[in-house]
Amino acid sequence: MNNDKRAIILDTQSLIIVTVGLYDHAKLQKIKYKDRKFTKEDFDLLSQYLYGLRIIVSPQILAETCNIVENSFGRELFKKYMGAILFFLRDGIIEIYTKKEELISVPAITKFGFSDISLFSISDAENIIISGDFPFFNFCTSERKNVIYLDQILAPKWFKQ
Repeated sequence: MNNDKRAIILDTQSLIIVTVGLYDHAKLQKIKYKDRKFTKEDFDLLSQYLYGLRIIVSPQILAETCNIVENSFGRELFKKYMGAILFFLRDGIIEIYTKKEELISVPAITKFGFSDISLFSISDAENIIISGDFPFFNFCTSERKNVIYLDQILAPKWFKQ
């Protein structure tokens, strides 16, 4: 359990785990995201980490998450998923919008695209990005952003020294 008062900014992988896990953690295995498979254990570990924290997303991450889930589930199951998570989307997360002019002013937009750079732009000293994208994680680290690599939460034994 994490009692930190800062907010957590979720990337697409993290938001997929949270929302699909809230809907039906058994459905996590249906998600087709790159070469990644998600499990109930991923949902449990991430939920424990996020417990009590404010969750922030960008509109780009919401859209990307919905597209991936719909493509993985099909239209009918996607409708059920959306109906089931509306309470969370309404009450459980904060959405922060960044104008496209600000996003395209970040030189790394050409490497990472709108979704990742939207996270980069809304992060500050008080907010921590959770990203499962290792190149983006490295970029954020090099830019002195507060960032955690998703697998540090999902597979902590890999990162213990």
